[in-house]
Amino acid sequence: MASVDNKSEALAVMERHRGMLIKLIRAFPLKDMEEGDAWQEIYYQVQRALPSFQERSAISTWLYRVALNTLLHFRRKEQQVLPLRENPEPAEEPTYAETLLLQAALLSLGEFDRGLIIMYLEGFSQKEMAEAFGITPGHAGVQVHRIKKQLKSWIETH
Repeated sequence: MASVDNKSEALAVMERHRGMLIKLIRAFPLKDMEEGDAWQEIYYQVQRALPSFQERSAISTWLYRVALNTLLHFRRKEQQVLPLRENPEPAEEPTYAETLLLQAALLSLGEFDRGLIIMYLEGFSQKEMAEAFGITPGHAGVQVHRIKKQLKSWIETH
């Protein structure tokens, strides 16, 4: 069983990166799991994996990868495409319609591309993205450029 310190540290790490995690959870919606439940599953995995974190990458990169792997695990179990869920929080800058359009565009991407572009949107460097996905920084940059063009094209046609 995990110690109280480990539980507190896991929660503190997740709270520091709450925005990134919520965006990731919303980018990979799960049919049988609400956002709060997804948060709890990620928390459980972070709590379990935190003692093995070796600081070879930034904690945010490591956390992103743990969260993404957790969501993909549950998504594979569902093995189906899901309809969009309404965003319960009002958008700050884009309109609600624009937010839904972007969410639909993100859902049109494959899992790898979606995970990579979410990291880009969160401000991760090419090096951090490369570490998280096991690719070179140059490949990460090329992929992000290609994904941005793909998203722009998708949005213009919808």
